[in-house]
Amino acid sequence: MTSFIIVGENDETKSKTLTLCEEKGISPLDITTITSDKDSVGIAVVKKIQEKIFLKPLQSSDKAVIIPDADTLTVPAQNALLKLLEEPPAHTYLFLLTVSSESLLPTITSRCKVIKAGKQTSLRIDDRELYTSMYPLWTKHDIGASLKLAEHLAKDKDKAARTLQNMTIFILGKMLEAISTGQEVSVLASQVQALQTASQLLSATNTSPRLILEQLFLKLGK
Repeated sequence: MTSFIIVGENDETKSKTLTLCEEKGISPLDITTITSDKDSVGIAVVKKIQEKIFLKPLQSSDKAVIIPDADTLTVPAQNALLKLLEEPPAHTYLFLLTVSSESLLPTITSRCKVIKAGKQTSLRIDDRELYTSMYPLWTKHDIGASLKLAEHLAKDKDKAARTLQNMTIFILGKMLEAISTGQEVSVLASQVQALQTASQLLSATNTSPRLILEQLFLKLGK
């Protein structure tokens, strides 16, 4: 088992964890998120983890167990969790999401890889090439194509959110290039605003992802 402590704000840690799971080829069917109905995460929650963590993956070669709000783990719960870290099962990734790693026992942090989750501000070269090719498709004046794009992207809400974030970063880069050469950026600015609005609706409301994306693509194509 490989264990991670993801440090950052709530949305950032969730996004980073899902990205890591995607990179490791872990299917959503093999991702288990352990939550608690109480203000703190106690031993009962750790028992749930013990039940899940030794099960074989359903679809992927590995599985993931995620504990949001790990900073609320009680000391007894952390001590119980430590036993899992000392005798880890194979083919499992454990993610502890927290706003501060200082809330966790040193014996826990010493057995985990600590990753700081922050807002992404740039794209990798391969990603820039991908979004360069996607940009004309997203912004062309074709209602039918826009609706098909929305339907396709809406199938995976989390992936859609990450895609919107990356497209926002891509367009912000285009804005900086345009500003540096004295070009007009009002259209790009409107596109960024539309993307940010759609991202907020995806993460903070129960509105249909497909409807949000349809409205987005229609705005981008104006």
